[in-house]
Amino acid sequence: MKMNLKISFVLFILTGFATVATAQTEKGNFLLSGSGSLDFAWLSLKLENDNTSEDAAKMSNLEFTPGVGYFIANNLAVGLEFSISSASQKEDGDKYTETTTMLWPFARLYFGKSNVKPFVQAGVGPGWEKWGYKNDKETENLTGYEFDGGLAVFISPNISLDFILGYAGARARITDYRNMEWKTTASGFGGSIGFSIIF
Repeated sequence: MKMNLKISFVLFILTGFATVATAQTEKGNFLLSGSGSLDFAWLSLKLENDNTSEDAAKMSNLEFTPGVGYFIANNLAVGLEFSISSASQKEDGDKYTETTTMLWPFARLYFGKSNVKPFVQAGVGPGWEKWGYKNDKETENLTGYEFDGGLAVFISPNISLDFILGYAGARARITDYRNMEWKTTASGFGGSIGFSIIF
């Protein structure tokens, strides 16, 4: 009897939490989102003949993607994300950097009515990349796209933690020093953890 009472109490609490934390993904609400990553790696090369060591390369990567959207229908938001990423590598005192800026018009579709909602998102938009060494940098225009899927875990009615897996890519046209035009394509899979605020 006591066990049944404990189980009923736990179910009552969980049901109450699910009711309190039900997400507000209804038409007319706004969506603020953000995700980011920060990665570092250090490589060391040891020279065997004189038993000394030196840094061969230091690499870092930083990415941040804030966004804003509007629910045009229940569970369907459209909006704009701004993504900036910077990668650098230092080797033998020379620093190589790549900075990419993208604008992503996007659509995000949530599923379900609970406080744990799967979602899918797609976006496409223009971008710009600047790359090279300190005194020798080039800039190119990009067209990027992304297809994401994830899980939004609402920790309150208006705030969710977002676990995202996605596929993204970018295309560019580059003209080299011989005045030859090249098409470049880059794509790949990735994951991130972010947050969303709905109001």
